[in-house]
Amino acid sequence: MIRSKQALAPQAINATLVRCVIALLTAIVPTTLFFAWDVGRASFVVLALFGIALICLRRIDVTLETSEKLLFTSIALFFLVALLSYSFNDVSESEKSFRYVWERYSLLVLFIPLYLLFRDQRFDIESVLCLFAVAAIVAGTMGLYEHFVLGQHRATGTAQPIFLGTVSLGMVAIVLAGWPIMLKRGFVSATLLVLATTLGISAVILSGTRGAWIATPFVALLIGGYFLRDAPRLVRVVTVVVVLGLFAASYQIQLVKTRVDTMFSEISTLFTDEARDTPSDRKSTALRLDMFVKAWEIFLDNPVLGIGPGAFKTELARRSEYDESYSHLTSFSNPHNQYLTSLSTHGVAGLVAIVLVLAVPAVICIRRLRWRDERALLALGGLSLLTCYAIYGLTLAPFERKFQLVFYTFSLALVLGTLLASDATEDEPVGAR
Repeated sequence: MIRSKQALAPQAINATLVRCVIALLTAIVPTTLFFAWDVGRASFVVLALFGIALICLRRIDVTLETSEKLLFTSIALFFLVALLSYSFNDVSESEKSFRYVWERYSLLVLFIPLYLLFRDQRFDIESVLCLFAVAAIVAGTMGLYEHFVLGQHRATGTAQPIFLGTVSLGMVAIVLAGWPIMLKRGFVSATLLVLATTLGISAVILSGTRGAWIATPFVALLIGGYFLRDAPRLVRVVTVVVVLGLFAASYQIQLVKTRVDTMFSEISTLFTDEARDTPSDRKSTALRLDMFVKAWEIFLDNPVLGIGPGAFKTELARRSEYDESYSHLTSFSNPHNQYLTSLSTHGVAGLVAIVLVLAVPAVICIRRLRWRDERALLALGGLSLLTCYAIYGLTLAPFERKFQLVFYTFSLALVLGTLLASDATEDEPVGAR
């Protein structure tokens, strides 16, 4: 009997060591994205490889519920559509190569081993929230440093302003959804909540990312609506007034005022004769509207599987040779709209795939909002993240960018893995007991 225990001791030590390494890598990914992208991405890949290895060694239970099967199917379909579009289109151009598919869309496929890994680890919900809080604090600190110390007009976080703004909002959304958990767990968690909210929103503002600004009221409406659904009418009215006041006050920030005024100015000039005659002089907002129209035209010519992944820029250049209306857009690699990007490059199948990638996990989260405990708050955080990316898709193409894909895949896998692991411990709603 003693020998048996001694024989099992190394296995227990190895299991503990593996769990510690996984926890460390999990902490590294979101906290290093903004100042050490290569470290964060490498940690992300190593985590996925850990998951694959443990699955192959049968150290992870791969039994799936129906919702999990649908989740994995939606991701596999997205990748399959990209491969089919690649296969049925001319792949002679480098931008349309298999490398584009592999370097981007394979990151989303890594959701599967990451999800199974996180589900097996059964992280505490408070720990997950604190991790995103720390990451939001890092983002906000970098944003403040770059804007006020380095004098940058828009904070970038060593990458791009768009990445800093969109990812920071995703982090803040998850943290704010779980604020009751963090407030009741003690001083440290409460402090992290306050700092993460303040600094994270600062990063969103200082990045100057209008796509993140547009998503902010939708996230506020979702989270506020959840917590105020049973509140007295007066409380709801006062809360709405306060939130609207905060949005109005943010307009007084010079960076916000300048970019919002510029956006409306660019839109208004579209209706002048001069703008119609000189499309090459159009600025950011007007150019995006032009790209929306051209992406739709490209889709109409290639409705089933599109023109091929990553081929948007090449297609614009090809069309500009015989149609001058495309010539001022040839420097853009996508139409700055995820849904039109999917339509133009992957056809109708691509649009269906991207909608399913967002809708299936959203349904999983919505179904768990009925639980009146901490799991519902984590589900709200996951739904808030999905809302962010769904709104980003109107003015950006986040699933074409490696930085945003890594954060989305990691965060959703961690949130859903933790959420469904907690589901396994209790099979009925609290209110049903």
